[in-house]
Amino acid sequence: MNGVMTTVILVCALAATAFAAPKYKRGTKLDPKLTEHVRAAEHAWDAAERETDPAKQTALWEQAAGAFGDIDGDPVDAKVRREAAYAAILAWKNALNVDPRVKAPSESSELGAKPRPLPPRELRLLGAVDRYIAYADPKDPEVPGLLFIKANTHRRFGQTEVAIPMFRVVIDRFPEHEVAEHAAQLVLDSYNRLRKYDELVTFADELAKNTKLTKRSPDLAALVARIQQQVGRKRVEALEAAARAEKDPEKHAAAGAGYLELYKANPKEAGGDELLYNAGVSFENGLSFDAALEAYALLQKAYSNSKLAPRTIARVSQIYARRAMYEKAAEQLERYAMLYAGEKDAYQALSDAVYYRKALGDRDKAIANANLLVKLFGVKRPREVAEAMWSLTALYETGDPARAITHLQAYLKNYATKGPPERVTIAHAKIGQLLWKQSCSVPGFDGLCVKPNERAKVTCGPGATRVLATVVRDPRKAKLALASFADAIREYERRSINDVTARYFYADAKLATADAALESHLALALPRDLDFDGATQMASVKRYGQWFEEKRKAGSALMGQYEAVLLIKDVVSAITASARLGMISQSFASSLLTSEIPRGVRSGATLDAYCDKVTEVTAPLEARAINAFAVCLTKSTELGWFGESSRYCERELIRMRPEEFPAATELRGKPTMVAPVIDSESPLPRS
Repeated sequence: MNGVMTTVILVCALAATAFAAPKYKRGTKLDPKLTEHVRAAEHAWDAAERETDPAKQTALWEQAAGAFGDIDGDPVDAKVRREAAYAAILAWKNALNVDPRVKAPSESSELGAKPRPLPPRELRLLGAVDRYIAYADPKDPEVPGLLFIKANTHRRFGQTEVAIPMFRVVIDRFPEHEVAEHAAQLVLDSYNRLRKYDELVTFADELAKNTKLTKRSPDLAALVARIQQQVGRKRVEALEAAARAEKDPEKHAAAGAGYLELYKANPKEAGGDELLYNAGVSFENGLSFDAALEAYALLQKAYSNSKLAPRTIARVSQIYARRAMYEKAAEQLERYAMLYAGEKDAYQALSDAVYYRKALGDRDKAIANANLLVKLFGVKRPREVAEAMWSLTALYETGDPARAITHLQAYLKNYATKGPPERVTIAHAKIGQLLWKQSCSVPGFDGLCVKPNERAKVTCGPGATRVLATVVRDPRKAKLALASFADAIREYERRSINDVTARYFYADAKLATADAALESHLALALPRDLDFDGATQMASVKRYGQWFEEKRKAGSALMGQYEAVLLIKDVVSAITASARLGMISQSFASSLLTSEIPRGVRSGATLDAYCDKVTEVTAPLEARAINAFAVCLTKSTELGWFGESSRYCERELIRMRPEEFPAATELRGKPTMVAPVIDSESPLPRS
């Protein structure tokens, strides 16, 4: 009730001082032949009016008042008694007014203090008032003012409980008189001082229905409206508090309706923006989202300059987001950031807009929002802007790889020191991946720039034997890609980074570096036009031996590189590395089994002997390949991770050992584990 108390005290204090007592003038000319009291009263009145000394004048006014009072005992008619009583009232008022010993009471001292007895002169004044009212006609215009003086005299001396019913008599009997407004204000003030808030509210409701009084007293009507609104607000706030405590959506919605009703009752009253904002929040908590949107829209329209207007935009965006209306949510956030860029949460709003645009696949607007982030907040919030710029990488990667490379290079140049250190490794590795893919002119297989090879017409291998043939990469892009992979490896090892995403890209960079050597290994095909039975027999044997040794050494070195990838213990790269280990042995064996048979051994026993020897050499290679593919498949099944590498391992096992790994409709259970996160974005914060 503090708001009510303040309002009533301020207004009623003004009302108390605004009301003036009757003008002090001689009220009647009584016939001096009537009584001795009449002559004494007239003589004292004349002497008091002429006296200039305040102390003497006070005594003369008291003498005149007493004399006029004594007339009541004389044998005079009612009219004379009434006029004498009124003259006595005026004389007592004049005496109190000129007495230098009397100080005017203040609202902060006498008013509202503990009740005190009325002094003798005040008692005699009120006696004169009662005499006048007793003789007065019911329609006498002086009666309302005199009743007010009587009530206010008791109030001034702390006798508030006595004064209230007297003031209410004035209000009930004379609602159209000017003193009725002041009486009503002082009753409100008295209830307030007595802390009788229920009575105050009840009386305010009564005044609201008293149209005779409120229509001619706009100040009183406004005061009553404010009291009713404040009381109504307290009730709604209590309902809102109960809703929060009980987590009751229905009560929240009811509170929202209450706030909205308070606003509509007096739309022009100060604080309307707060009522509408509270209505919107309560409707939100009550899951009445359409009603909340209407309240916020009304606030934005009626109070566009309110400090609450920006907050409504943010809340509207949250409502749209909760309803999965992400485009509308993004629009609101973008609007907020543009209109209120100086607000402390403007950055977060625009950042959230980027998030929603990305979720919607609206690449162009996401990029535009991120660029606006840089423009608005690049200087003040470099770390956050670095995060926003990083988040665009995924958009460029899927839609414009060339732009993605440029973007990542710009990130390394402008934000490498502002973002997390692991991002440097990731950025270099991503650039390498994009360039590595661009350097290959064919779709390739699992990151390798290869295509199926046409098998020679005369071979020792079975018809199912296959071999992959390498495709020469673009030398410039391949060189740049390997340089970026080297940068990623160096940054990771130099910084001793402990981050799962960075570890994935570090492993992938090492894997790609090994793949470059693997492609060279695959390109080492058995020399053509070998002749083991002619003039070039010795030269052919030498060429054959040199190729075999080179292929063996390269394969051995490659195995070391892929085993190093396994030691990184990244799930995805480990499975791919296992597949590559099998591929090294498999490619060696396939090169022997599927290569063209040299001239001189293409028929008869010589051919059989040659192919037997080839089979003898390739058997352990194939065994090693099978073992590596089995490890690859077992690991992928164990970890629940199936990709191009694991599928390759599975296919090759089925082809090479169909009796051990038969083809089936379902070789593995449905994956129940998710892939490890290798690229993430911070989630949206929730208010």
